[in-house]
Amino acid sequence: KGKLLGFDEVRDLKDHERKAKGIQKNESGILVARVLRTRRGQATNPGARQSGMRSGDIILSTDGRGRETESEMLAYILQNKKPGDTVRFTVLRGDKRMKFAFAVQRLAKKRGHDH
Repeated sequence: KGKLLGFDEVRDLKDHERKAKGIQKNESGILVARVLRTRRGQATNPGARQSGMRSGDIILSTDGRGRETESEMLAYILQNKKPGDTVRFTVLRGDKRMKFAFAVQRLAKKRGHDH
């Protein structure tokens, strides 16, 4: 699901991780564990990487929405955005809050099965 955005590994931070990072109760705290890389000079999904997001960034809000889980964030995007629509993120990188915006991408159709 996150591949729509250019990352494919995200997870909710645990309470002790949120506290250590100083994340407020009304903020999400979703760790972007892996941003998709390019393959052979072509981005598999340029969204997050092209906007400047990096692995290790922590999503604090999506489109200005309040605290939500990783599942709620992805459900919101799937239900409310179509390919080409812009999604805006506020993220925490180290001790800096940053804003990123990029278009939702279309998922490539898979051939065969991944195991």
